[in-house]
Amino acid sequence: MLPSEIRDAAHTGKKAELERLIKAGLDIDTRDQYEQTALQFAAHDGQVEAVKILIELGADISAVSANGSTALSLATERERTQVVRVLKDAFRRAGYGWSANGKDEVCRTREYWGRELTEVFDFAEKERVTFSKNLETGAESVCRDSFDSISSNTLHLAAVELCKGGGENYTGTVSKAKSSQKLTF
Repeated sequence: MLPSEIRDAAHTGKKAELERLIKAGLDIDTRDQYEQTALQFAAHDGQVEAVKILIELGADISAVSANGSTALSLATERERTQVVRVLKDAFRRAGYGWSANGKDEVCRTREYWGRELTEVFDFAEKERVTFSKNLETGAESVCRDSFDSISSNTLHLAAVELCKGGGENYTGTVSKAKSSQKLTF
């Protein structure tokens, strides 16, 4: 069971306390009754420094809670742009191109026309959340769009990666103005 000390330190971003607890022998990936980790609490609350220290100390960046949430999906849902960037960088350093974020999500990061884009495809909600950073100015933005407005090729790539990552098979319909295409994986 996740001790309240580490949960509270993660919620409030107490970096030194997290480091002390973990170095004292507390399992960094201990979970609460809902299978949530300290990293997930820190990500949910936008505690960038706490997320950084937890990753540095070896937290499992791909841990999935009982309801299917990951640190990245929680940060995405709450539009915690800085935390998403830290987690995305951790996935990249770990060798992930696409990364599965639980059973219903995949994520990818790429550079496009002077911007760094992190796209999170949520198959449960049928939406894509895109975090964009201008590489020259550092300006950031967040955009949400439904699967109906995304090309079927992009969705196909995301669905294939979801299946490769051990996620659920996806069966859904993408509607376009003149046609409708069913994707099944």
